[in-house]
Amino acid sequence: WGPRWLSQRRVASAEMKRFPAARATIGNPLWPDERPVHEVELAAFWLDVTEVTVDDYEACVRAGACSAPQKGGYCNRSEDGRGDHPINCVSFEQAERFCAWAEKRLPSEKEWEHAARPAHDDPMAKQRDLFPWGAGVPDATRVNGCGKECGEHFAQRGRQVPQLHELDDGHPLTAPVR
Repeated sequence: WGPRWLSQRRVASAEMKRFPAARATIGNPLWPDERPVHEVELAAFWLDVTEVTVDDYEACVRAGACSAPQKGGYCNRSEDGRGDHPINCVSFEQAERFCAWAEKRLPSEKEWEHAARPAHDDPMAKQRDLFPWGAGVPDATRVNGCGKECGEHFAQRGRQVPQLHELDDGHPLTAPVR
């Protein structure tokens, strides 16, 4: 069976969450490309709990089922020590091939939006929360977003980027998945 088969089995058996069949409300009145808010019927589906890592994707490349992702810029595959960071710089087709190799599939846009909604987001409520954690603004306790470390990282390179918060999570770009 060998190491390639073991790698594929490890990725295929990653923790997943089941979403039961539901009548789900999707869309957002605040952004033109997400209008109108509407209801859809969704069959039950499964979604990985965490992102695919660089190491996971590399196992697919070594098995010959996936092509190598882009390198350079802010691509995690370009940086040593980022095997446990999320894979980025892959095309839709590369993501589909990875999912097929892992015996999974990409979620549909409707499934993805439903999964990202907070559990307490009642479809009958008059006001919907914008974020999975509720209505509070993004901060370091809620999102791995650009904080103090990110602003400093880009400032050293002569660029200014907006910071979501003033805290420092120790990772100027992406953070480890696990």
